[in-house]
Amino acid sequence: MFESIRVRNFRSVEDSRTLRLADLNLVVGPNNSGKSSCLIYPLLMIKQTLEDPGDDNCLVTSGPQVDLGGYLNLIHRGDPKAHLAVEFAIKPEALPRRRFAIEFRNGHGLSVEPPPFVRFSASFYFDASENRVGIEHFELRTRSGRIVFEGIRKGNTWEIAGLPEKMAGYVAPRFRHFLPYPGPCGEPPKERALVAEILARSQAWFARVSDVARAAKRIRYVTPIREVIPRHGLIGKMPSSELGPKGANLMRVLAEDVRAQSGELLRALNHWLSRRLGLMGNVKLRFVDKAKTIVSLVADAQDDEGHWINLADMGCGVSQLVPVIVQTVLLPENGCLLIEQPEIHLHPAAQAGLADLFVEMLGAEKGRRQFIVETHSEHLVLRVRRRIAEGKLDASRVKIFFVQMKAGRTWVRQLRLDRSGHFPRWPRGFFEEGYREAEALATAQSTVPAGG
Repeated sequence: MFESIRVRNFRSVEDSRTLRLADLNLVVGPNNSGKSSCLIYPLLMIKQTLEDPGDDNCLVTSGPQVDLGGYLNLIHRGDPKAHLAVEFAIKPEALPRRRFAIEFRNGHGLSVEPPPFVRFSASFYFDASENRVGIEHFELRTRSGRIVFEGIRKGNTWEIAGLPEKMAGYVAPRFRHFLPYPGPCGEPPKERALVAEILARSQAWFARVSDVARAAKRIRYVTPIREVIPRHGLIGKMPSSELGPKGANLMRVLAEDVRAQSGELLRALNHWLSRRLGLMGNVKLRFVDKAKTIVSLVADAQDDEGHWINLADMGCGVSQLVPVIVQTVLLPENGCLLIEQPEIHLHPAAQAGLADLFVEMLGAEKGRRQFIVETHSEHLVLRVRRRIAEGKLDASRVKIFFVQMKAGRTWVRQLRLDRSGHFPRWPRGFFEEGYREAEALATAQSTVPAGG
């Protein structure tokens, strides 16, 4: 769960400024305005970097989650001297509380809690001579802004701030990707108690850095164009897999859910496809072979003859919708789901229904799950506003970000909603097309001769 994010010199975004996030975040704006660059792509870059098996890769710009090209493709205006900067804050409740203790031979001990940082920022540079990305500065701060650990690169050494003064000279940053943690360096101090404290604090730091990495791994993603649901899926005896961003492994994920005798995922899929959105009859898995290694996803034809239809024979909208529903239901507690254009190929009523899916999956308790949705759907946004007006969703749990491109730069503006779901100040350019078309239609109709 992310509390805020800020990026600088990231593609078309010169400076997004600090974007404070809510439980449900809607990102709207014209095509090619940089909507994905201000929120979704930076978080995907963070995720795929921290999941990369090579700890020495401080920034993975092209990977399984998102392909942003190389650093020069990513940096604002392609300037190799510009520094990319990323800042994010994780909600404190998403980081578990821990305590570490070291016992001395004389019977005394030391108890250390992991540092209380939740805000992290780093700036990166491009080393053309070695064709690599490096870190030039990092900060770890508490929620109130107090520096816990800061480092500024000075050639091949680091100038450190934030650590206890007695540790100066004995501690230096080590990195897991771009996340730093202080560890022993140089000759150890003579005082055994200080040595033990450095070791205990290093252990605590390592745990907290790992907690941050695990928080990033709870990010899930749904791409703007999903795979068509196949006519048959090969299950085999392979272990279960995660649902891919494009909907890959859908059959296996559903089959594993049925094999586990829970069936909750399939029931949830039925609830939304059949009863809430009214798009089809009851959905079920139909095994094709006796060994139950090949499966089809089918739905009742809603007639009196008991026919069923393979979902592969249904419209594109169904294929695009199913991964959105499944990934939303699968989102773990304290998880963050990034979705681009969930409404693609759906009619207006289903687009509005998607808003209810996100609202209901948030749950009643604030801060349990998070959605960041990039959308062009006025119907989806309107349904969210309606639920606020009806009192079914607190306005404080929703943020709407309006993104525009001006003079080659992306600008992000938060649109404020009041308790009735109303915009106190309607933003220029925000879903104005319907109004303009209605006005033009009325004007054209007024010029038509009577009886013409």
